[in-house]
Formats: sequence, structure tokens, C-alpha cells
Amino acid sequence: MDPTNEPQFHFVLVDCSNLAYRSWWNNRFRKTSTDICCGLEFGFIQSIMAIARTWVPARMILVWDGEPVRGLSICPRFEKDGKLYGYKADRKPPEERNDEPDWELRLDSLREKFRTLVPSLYHPDMEADEQIAFFTRRADSAGLTSIIISNDQDLHQLVSEYTCVLRIARNKGEHDEIWGWNEVQAYWGVAPWKLPLRWAVEGDGPCVEGIPRIPKVILTELVNQCNSLEEMLQKIDSGEIFQTKLQREKFSQGKSIIERNYKLMNLHGVEDNLTTLEGTVGDSSNIKKLCSILEMNFFVTRKEWDLMEENGKTPLFP
Repeated sequence: MDPTNEPQFHFVLVDCSNLAYRSWWNNRFRKTSTDICCGLEFGFIQSIMAIARTWVPARMILVWDGEPVRGLSICPRFEKDGKLYGYKADRKPPEERNDEPDWELRLDSLREKFRTLVPSLYHPDMEADEQIAFFTRRADSAGLTSIIISNDQDLHQLVSEYTCVLRIARNKGEHDEIWGWNEVQAYWGVAPWKLPLRWAVEGDGPCVEGIPRIPKVILTELVNQCNSLEEMLQKIDSGEIFQTKLQREKFSQGKSIIERNYKLMNLHGVEDNLTTLEGTVGDSSNIKKLCSILEMNFFVTRKEWDLMEENGKTPLFP
């Protein structure tokens, strides 16, 4: 990606757990000369360097996952017929990760080391997408632009006049693309802020049920006619949008599921609890020590360290 052809942003928000998995995959067999696994650290630090270089002068902000307390309280996990259901019950790491010891502890270590270098958002009881929602809400209100680096489609709902997402290339021959309001709406058929209404009907994969086998044309028409969950439930009660008796019955019987899913998926409705890790002073020494231990210094350049050190010394919101 050529940064000279990209629009300028005030902030670049990095979904760190998401980035860690993506950048680790191509480095999953990497070890030091003393047989220490370092694929996680190598891929992550290398990717952070590339982001800092590509998106300058945007301020980089690292956002880290805590426990999904809110999601599990809305949609607890349970076992049925030998299968686990509930919020993110189907999220399993790839088998290759079994060869990478202490994954979570190493992610925690990366978070602590980067905390002193660049601004970092983390709450132990919140997921990264919640912290990203809080931050973009504040940035939007101040008229400051952000781009979100993640392939988590839940974050598409945050796209606005001021916030974009980077759609990560998934297949060979594709390129990363900046998606704003028009691109997200064209892909989903509804405005970004209405996506929780659509997902409330569709559900979230096999472990969080939605209303089954509803034609997309019916779903998008329903969502586009409504500006709130209350309006959508009223529209469902009227039955005027449905083509068959079976569709009317499915929606009527599934209203409690729709209400639950909307509460689960609507990041706009979560009370703001933006949590910035303390101690950012633009100090790269902790990361540099790790690079030395893991024999990674050969790709470290002064330019990226200078960019991130300066980033850490400047307040996020003047």
C-alpha cells in the first residue's frame, strides 16, 4: 500500500488480538537459535512497524482484548447434545497454535511492553471492539478521523463520516481497501449504524441463533425502513413487510431472540468506559530488549522507533 495515495487520518486504531493472529500465521514456525518460539512476537512487532510507517502521520493506538464479560452476560455459554453454544462458543484457535506455548501470557507481555511506547487501550473485562467503539465515539464528536485496522466485521457498524475501516485482503491477488460509509452500505445493504439491527435478525454464527432462512431482500428492506429496535419490532408486529405466513410466524416467535441479539451486537449502546493504560512516555527500551532477546534486531529501523516514540509523547486529545 502506497501511503502517498491514502487519505490522512488523525488516528489508526489497531485491534491487537486480531493483528496477532494474522501476523503470526506466516511466522508460526519461527524460532530463535536457542529453540525459543518467537512467531507471535516477530509477526506482531513487524506488523506494528509496517503500520507505523504506512499511516504516518496518524497517531497509532493499540487496543487489546480483555474478557468478554458483557457478551457472556447477555448470551451465556451452555452445552447441548455435546456441543457448546453461546457467545463466541465456536471460536477455537487453529491446531498449529498448540505448538506455541504460553500464547496468552506472551500477548500480555507484549501489551505491557508496548504500553510505555504508544497509547494503549485495555480493560480486563472488556473486548477490544468495545474500547474501539468508545474511542471512535469521542473522536467523531471532536471531528477527528480514525481508521480501524481489523478484519472483525462487527466494527463495520462504527463507520461514519469520520471513521473508516481497513478491509484486510483475504485472498491471493486482493489488496487491502479503505472502507467508508458508501463501501460498508454497498456490502451489507444497510447504513453502517443500522448493522446491529440486521445482525439481530441474522444471529452470529451457529452458536448465537437468529431467525433462520429469511431472504436477504426481506431483511434489508425491513432494516432500511426502521431507525431503532422499537420501530423494527413494531414493523414485525404489523406483518406488512412479510411475504408469507411462515415468515410472519418466525419473526413473531423470535422477537425475544432479536432483542437479545441487538443488545449483544450493538456497540453504540454500550456505556462509555474508555480505559487508557497508564505510563505512555514514548519509551521503546522494553520492546528493543525483547527484539534483542528474540534475535529480531535485523529488521528494526530507526525510522519506526522515532515515529512511535514521538507518538507516545503527545496527548491523544489536545
